[in-house]
Amino acid sequence: MEVSVRALKLFADRLLLPIAFLTLAGGPVLSLGTPWGPARHRWVRTGLWLTPATVTATVLAPRAGVNAAAEAVSAGHALPDGGGDVLMGPVVSLTAHVLMTVISVLKPWGLTRPRAAVRGPASAGPARV
Repeated sequence: MEVSVRALKLFADRLLLPIAFLTLAGGPVLSLGTPWGPARHRWVRTGLWLTPATVTATVLAPRAGVNAAAEAVSAGHALPDGGGDVLMGPVVSLTAHVLMTVISVLKPWGLTRPRAAVRGPASAGPARV
């Protein structure tokens, strides 16, 4: 058990953090270099807003549970809370990443409305009757 918890801690510290920050930096750069652009499609905007939230959850949620579990197992104790804290962070993170992947592949929503259409046609002066 101790070996698996130490491996999980190593995975969380050495692999998960760099990948999370690479995702955070890579998403906006990739959206600028594609025909979809960063703000033309709703699914791109959704991905750009979900990525920082997911990275924050990936960095913060698993670390507290994994660190507590590693300390408890190293001291010879059982996992705190039956291991639920250790499992919850990765499950939430995995679910969010799968959701963003599905959105990126299916591209479910169409174009965002242009600003001119939201404001209405440009005013050409007072209406003549």
